[in-house]
Amino acid sequence: MKSFKHQILFLFFSFLFLVLLLNFISASEYGYDSSPSSINSIGTVKQYNCITLPQTCNCTWNNITTIMFSDKTYVTINEAMTADGTYFNYTFCNTTLIGDYIVNGVGDKDGATTPFNYWFEVTTTGNNNNNTIPLFLALGGFIILVFAFVLRNNYLGFMAGILFIIFGIYIIVYGLGFVSDFYTQAIGYVTIGMGLFIFLASSYSAINDTNINLFKKDGEDDEDF
Repeated sequence: MKSFKHQILFLFFSFLFLVLLLNFISASEYGYDSSPSSINSIGTVKQYNCITLPQTCNCTWNNITTIMFSDKTYVTINEAMTADGTYFNYTFCNTTLIGDYIVNGVGDKDGATTPFNYWFEVTTTGNNNNNTIPLFLALGGFIILVFAFVLRNNYLGFMAGILFIIFGIYIIVYGLGFVSDFYTQAIGYVTIGMGLFIFLASSYSAINDTNINLFKKDGEDDEDF
């Protein structure tokens, strides 16, 4: 009975950890979202890196006028873009804030003064949001872990541990969404530790005919797998 209570507590804290993790994933995906839908995007740049702002038109000049940051503040630029025929560019390096930046400019398209704008995204990884893989790994690992407890099956526990380990490695390397910092790495290491514990405990129980079984109640006989 004592071992069964420990199993329930372990499952509860695993569920609590998953809930907190999903909230973090949701925040990383939507927390900074201010992407304007009516103008074009020129892509994503890694935080603190420079980005080339382009413009192509039948113009003799183009200027970058203002840039709005993700926190809705803006900086006045009013500087000319470098011309190379009909291609113009301007290098912008103030990418400290994470989120979407809106670029505003003006040029003499076809001889008439014409404004233009577009936006780009700054992330800690330089990649777009993609939480499908970590979400699949986290949910898959937890669901299999639940079945391991319900069915008293060590091999399902073995699989759940592997998924948690892969999930931890993934977010250490790639982060969550566009966030990759100390917090995502801490979550990754904790998840790897939890996955290793489940992996080793279930593997030991499956290989050895002992009473040390993470997914069985005290007094139950080992089943044939």
